[in-house]
Amino acid sequence: MTDLNKQREAFEVAYSEGRKIFPSTLKKYADGTYYNGDVRAAWKWWQAGKAQAVPEWISVDDKWPEYGQLILVVISGQTQTRVFFRDGSDCSKDWIEPVNGDDCHNTICWEKVTHWMPLPKASSKSGAEG
Repeated sequence: MTDLNKQREAFEVAYSEGRKIFPSTLKKYADGTYYNGDVRAAWKWWQAGKAQAVPEWISVDDKWPEYGQLILVVISGQTQTRVFFRDGSDCSKDWIEPVNGDDCHNTICWEKVTHWMPLPKASSKSGAEG
């Protein structure tokens, strides 16, 4: 089963939950578009919500961030409130540094980091949609 089919299945279960609907309510055209306009709108919102899913913490045992990538980090079980990046431009390739410049007192040895998370992408739209 493809990821899209899994998403559709989860959507249809969620959409049907607590409602009395006719089986034809979830009927689709050959291209996968739902016949019912309300269901089409709900599916569109479902997909938009999935696209904005919150990033998850990544263990440094599984993957390291790219050099220069802006990240949040966990050190000794504590989420740091500063944005860091993994610097590889000089001899500090195993260190992460705060984004606010050359602050030698706040660089952290990468070995102390247990998890990291990329910053979410900034929205390309401003204000509410309408």
